[in-house]
Amino acid sequence: MKKYFVKIVLVAVVVLTIGAIFYFNSNKQKISPGADTEEITMTLDDREGSFLVQKINKDSVDGLWYRIYPVAREGDSGNVKTLHIGDDIGYQCEGVSEVLIKIDFEKQTATFLKTIVTLPIGGCPI
Repeated sequence: MKKYFVKIVLVAVVVLTIGAIFYFNSNKQKISPGADTEEITMTLDDREGSFLVQKINKDSVDGLWYRIYPVAREGDSGNVKTLHIGDDIGYQCEGVSEVLIKIDFEKQTATFLKTIVTLPIGGCPI
């Protein structure tokens, strides 16, 4: 009887472990090996995706963020946004990550790492 109980517990642990691994892997955005990446260096008045650079500070970048989801609007004046190293301006629902990785205050440049990632289930909202 004791061996039977141990086997049931072992099977339950294995099933729960596999289920947990599947759950956590399916609910996070992953950069796939060999994903397309490129560095994009922007200066004042450059726009990449939804972000327009207006001011480059020593430790941040100020600009305008334009919302394109659920619907891009003609004449949208954008929302003021301040970015710091590590902030992402990409639309994850499009499978695009654009992370601010470097600020060069003297040269007045901001460098982003643009990565095409795995599209999430469901994509972007309508």
